[in-house]
Amino acid sequence: MPDFDDSLQELSDALSGLSLRDDKLAKVAAWITQKDTQSLTLSSHNPAGMNEPNLGRSPVQGILDSKQWTTVLEHHGTSEKEVAVALLRQQSNELPAFVPTRVPCAYTDPAEGLECLKMGQQDPIRSDQWQPAWAEEDRPPIFVSGVPRMHLLSRGLPLWGTMPAIDVLKLSADDAKSRTQIGVAFIASGDLRNVLKTVNGLPENYAGQVTVLMNDISDYVTLRNILMLRVLADVSNKRRAADIALHLWYTAFIPAAYHVEIASLAVKLLAGTSDARTQLGSQSFLDVNVGQDIRMLCSALLTSSARYSMADAADELSRIRFDPARIDLRHRQWARCEGSHRLALLEYHRFALVLPFGAHSAQFNSPNRFLFSPLGEWLQTDGANPLNSWNIEEVVAAGKAHGATREDLYGCLYYHVVLQLETFAERLAHMRIDIKITDKDAVDLAASLRRGDLAAIGLPASTRFDRIDVSNLVDENYLRVPRVLEAWGGFLRRDRGAAIVGHFMNWQEREPAAQPGEKDMEGIVDRMIATGKIAMPDRTKQPTDREMNAWADGILASSGSFAAVYDQSAAFDTYLAKQGLAAALRKVGLRRRLAHGIVSHRLCAPLNGAPSDLPEFKDSESWYLQSSVGSSMWTERYIEIVPA
Repeated sequence: MPDFDDSLQELSDALSGLSLRDDKLAKVAAWITQKDTQSLTLSSHNPAGMNEPNLGRSPVQGILDSKQWTTVLEHHGTSEKEVAVALLRQQSNELPAFVPTRVPCAYTDPAEGLECLKMGQQDPIRSDQWQPAWAEEDRPPIFVSGVPRMHLLSRGLPLWGTMPAIDVLKLSADDAKSRTQIGVAFIASGDLRNVLKTVNGLPENYAGQVTVLMNDISDYVTLRNILMLRVLADVSNKRRAADIALHLWYTAFIPAAYHVEIASLAVKLLAGTSDARTQLGSQSFLDVNVGQDIRMLCSALLTSSARYSMADAADELSRIRFDPARIDLRHRQWARCEGSHRLALLEYHRFALVLPFGAHSAQFNSPNRFLFSPLGEWLQTDGANPLNSWNIEEVVAAGKAHGATREDLYGCLYYHVVLQLETFAERLAHMRIDIKITDKDAVDLAASLRRGDLAAIGLPASTRFDRIDVSNLVDENYLRVPRVLEAWGGFLRRDRGAAIVGHFMNWQEREPAAQPGEKDMEGIVDRMIATGKIAMPDRTKQPTDREMNAWADGILASSGSFAAVYDQSAAFDTYLAKQGLAAALRKVGLRRRLAHGIVSHRLCAPLNGAPSDLPEFKDSESWYLQSSVGSSMWTERYIEIVPA
């Protein structure tokens, strides 16, 4: 009999008293769950204030990574794969104690596994005296000091969308009811947000067939999308499924038990064929046509625990997200926010946990292997923020509906995204939804579809779509308008309402009139003051120099929002003309729709408005959330292309 440490010896002795394999597996699964609950090594409250995170390695994860663990299982005739399945069976109908079904009480008791963030009243970032680094150091900020633009950019993979989620169908109940089939293509899908918003936007009783094509050339994006779909389908308790999927999506450190469940689903992907078909619900299916590179990546990520630990991941996250050279870019947003929102942004920047204030975070003690490279490198930019993927006003409203306050930004985000995921999971369970996932270059994908190469996954050459979301592939930085339309224009169904939807994020760099110039600024500032978008100092008393400097820093930090009150439609038309839009449309028999029916020309502008309409904000709170908490450039523009 091998010698084990005390913890494993206790488990081994218990297994020795059992004869049935199922009983042994159930015992091991229960043991893992108990150990995970006791692993109070990570708290989202760091009493060190502004210091970097102090994150340790989960004891249970250390055990599961050890050779002795494998030896114990082999000694009792079981395997890690069988244990993972048993763990799924045991937990699929249970909600762990750390899942915040409601906003928790403001109370902290580590011995009992209860905790709450109560640091806000004394944290310096909440103070009215807080100043951005450039003000403290009496220097111009990096974003106005004339440094090369390359120094303002941070390299990383775009795993989270930077534009708010949209429903690309936008069908009325009557219109949806009249359609027996709906086809939607997301040819550069990024993450799942637009898919969730689109499917969840259908009537709950829609009885037709929905076919969704999701394509992205990034192996990381595609792998994560597959795993999230499998989680939502395979975990029977849909609230729990949504919780796992959310943390897989957005959280840097997840419960060890969640990692085991996700890993077991990833193993199924590794065992599948190139055209694997999986049942997602009673009438819903997932067809995957991906290259071997994704499976190799998946295998590397699953075995990455041998290359980096929890502490390594924490150090790497801190290294990237607290790069001293980029402090001005972080403080630019924080300087325009209220103190409590600065605190919320700082806490997410530190730990990358999407949880309400006060939620149990001790169990989040295992690196999310799908947000780090196989070598433990943080995959995204230093400023990656899931808040940018959703309409901030809808996020706050969802949080309030669940008892969170507007100050708790990531608690609000938690409830908003969980609701979207849970709704989507329930629709997978009872609607007829066929999801097809591919991992090709968008132009190559169109060629493959045209040749009939994808017939094996239910996409013959005759396939046509009601909507084609081309994301920002139309940007000059990527494929540009003519190439996108040439590749995909022929796949748009020629009937009522069919549309290609795309957006531009980088056009303003090539069109000088896209942003207000010096001649425009005086009128813009006057309008912003008149409408309360710029708050003037209190004139009933003499402001101190510090107060005036703080006011000036706030204006400087908010200068990007000036574009929100500037009409750039003429400049955009000029840009599209230079891109060759008119000729490209004629070539494929399409036209640009000026009266949009799916998404506004600009963020926050009226849906049925003219291209020249400015963003609208119903009150000062709307303006604050969108312009200060949000990170829009206000030069983003959407287009809708429809049959001529």
